Amino acid sequence: MRLRTFHAETMAEAMSQLRKELGPDAIIVSNQTSRRGVRVTAAVEQAPPKPAAETEAVKPRSRPRTRPQGDRTGWQPETVTLIRHHRVPEALQYRLEKALKSFDGSDLDQALSDALETLYQFVPLTVSAHRPLMLVGPPGAGKTVTTAKLATQAKIEGRKVGVITTDTVRAGGVDQLEAFTRILEVPLMAAESPAGLTRAVSRLKDKHDDISIIIDTPGLNPFDRAEIADLRRFVDGIDVSTALVLPAGGDADEAVEIATACSAIGVRQLVGTRIDAARRFGGLLAAADAGALAFSEISLSPYVSDGLIRLDSAALAKLLMHGPSGALSSPAMEMIKQ
Repeated sequence: MRLRTFHAETMAEAMSQLRKELGPDAIIVSNQTSRRGVRVTAAVEQAPPKPAAETEAVKPRSRPRTRPQGDRTGWQPETVTLIRHHRVPEALQYRLEKALKSFDGSDLDQALSDALETLYQFVPLTVSAHRPLMLVGPPGAGKTVTTAKLATQAKIEGRKVGVITTDTVRAGGVDQLEAFTRILEVPLMAAESPAGLTRAVSRLKDKHDDISIIIDTPGLNPFDRAEIADLRRFVDGIDVSTALVLPAGGDADEAVEIATACSAIGVRQLVGTRIDAARRFGGLLAAADAGALAFSEISLSPYVSDGLIRLDSAALAKLLMHGPSGALSSPAMEMIKQ
């Protein structure tokens, strides 16, 4: 394991140095802020690969223009354009537009935030010693990276954390998590059955009564009844909180079907991933609506060291209007913005 400490005036500068020297797999072990700036200690298991040649960033497609802040009248047509831009399903589009009309007289950012507040719930993920958190979702959604981000955050906050994976069949399913947990120096256990999961939780609790437990699961095919039934057995076999990890930018109808299937087995929260690689978020809106899922966190990058951003109605409104950079206005990102 390779450890490095970075000093910079701001967290953003420190993170930039970290990625440049240690690569994208580096994990933050600790950070401190003082009058002189920030100090970040990070770890990586092996020497990072040489950086690839820089390429010109892909410019996002233009988004619908909105009126400047302070122009409080006549923005409804632009709102319709904005909602359609995100490929929101027709029924949900109608409800969004109806909710927005209730806040006519506010600037568009505020009106959209207020409208979203009336249609959705916003509940942060809880990784506590009282109840394990299980992450579920389709293949490639980012469950393992999300697990690593949550474990890293718990470690930074000085809390004991353990990880369990039920992804014991897929090739490399355990290996990726093992690399993360080894660097973080947190215990990792594998469970092949609901009974095995119960035993794994008990063993971690026996060692540390105040340990927070995160459970990673294999990629779920929501259209395979056998896989749904198998996941239900894991969910029902233990007192656990559940969250759907869903990538942004996908087809809204597919997202609805995934969320509906997961909601039927007790999933109650939604984590959006690949936010940085998407410009249309109607799928996430439709999934949360159809599955009655509370928005929790979003992931703006694939780097474990970047962590998750807590989502509220204001941050979601800015994400819809201004893209991923708009979500950085969330209070949760104040440290990074310094």
